[in-house]
This record gives sequence, structure tokens and C-alpha cells, in this order.
Amino acid sequence: MNKYIRTKDRIFEVNENGETYNGYGCKSKNGTVKIHKKDIIKEADTIEELVDEFVIKHINNSNPYVVDEYQKTEILKDRQKAFVEYGVEEVKCAIWTDKGLIYVAKMNEKGELELI
Repeated sequence: MNKYIRTKDRIFEVNENGETYNGYGCKSKNGTVKIHKKDIIKEADTIEELVDEFVIKHINNSNPYVVDEYQKTEILKDRQKAFVEYGVEEVKCAIWTDKGLIYVAKMNEKGELELI
């Protein structure tokens, strides 16, 4: 099972056996990066638990929008159905930072969230 951590401006996947006495070794686009425990806001087993907002884009509307809790629950309950029945083209997850809302993950064609 994967483990994820959230800092003030990113979400990281922890490397297997990545925990050290004062932080974690995490996956990064450039290899491995060490995140100190003092910089960790929250830890979780899934990306969904760490994001602040789900943002969707419909096939018939080019403007993405933040979904409410009900829509988020429906998307997570049956991810494939969201794409087929509700006309969702894209689902991204975001966190609020000092710079505003930043996308940190997206839903792939299998309905799984993956970090971006």
C-alpha cells in the first residue's frame, strides 16, 4: 500500500521503506527528495484524503469547476460512471496554497488518482 504526505504546497508519495528518524524519502520527478517531519501537514494512505478540492471539466463545457461534497462522493463511489454517465472529461485534485489553488493529482482512465 502506498503512503502519501502533504506539505504546504505539494503531495508526495513516500518511497518504499522511505521513513527515517526525522522525515521521509519521497518520489520526485528528479528522483528522491527528503521531506522533514516538521514540513509535513498530513499523512494518509490515499491521495483523496490529502486534497482540498476536486475540479472537473465536462465534455460540453470547457470551463473547469470545483465540485461540492455530494459530487465528489459520487465520483469516488463509481469513478467510471462519472466519465460515462455524467459526461466528465477530466478530474483533477487540488490543494490550497499561498499561491492559490494548485493541481496536484489527476484521475486516469482507470479511475485512479495519480500525482502530477
